[in-house]
Amino acid sequence: MCASDSPKVEPNFVKAEILAVCDAEEGSKSHILKTTFQGIIFKENARAFDHEGVDLYQCFRPNDIIRASVIMEQGGGKESSTQLSTASDDCLGVIFARCEETGMLMVPRSFHSSQCPESGIRERRKNAKPPSNVLQAPVLD
Repeated sequence: MCASDSPKVEPNFVKAEILAVCDAEEGSKSHILKTTFQGIIFKENARAFDHEGVDLYQCFRPNDIIRASVIMEQGGGKESSTQLSTASDDCLGVIFARCEETGMLMVPRSFHSSQCPESGIRERRKNAKPPSNVLQAPVLD
């Protein structure tokens, strides 16, 4: 499993920088990497259903922090890229997002939307299921 920053969202893929990794089976803490690695999430690996109807910009935005699983490593050297997925588990997806208008850290409201606490604006995201020990902020009207 890894945490990544999504700097570029294209119609068929998201380019991401892998920032941290952990062994999901051991339940270990994340290890922050000294250097970033390139990752890519293809449209068919964004969610577990309706692969053709996926609009990646409705799932991820530039600078979102995403929790993803590693599918495979590809290539070598400067052209290497690690293929990532957020489709296999509810715990995978956006874990931190900023409002495009205000820059404030957004609060997840469902698996499909986050809300800015300052402006009340909602934006679509493919959110990861929040841990049960995280308190939810009040809903803004």
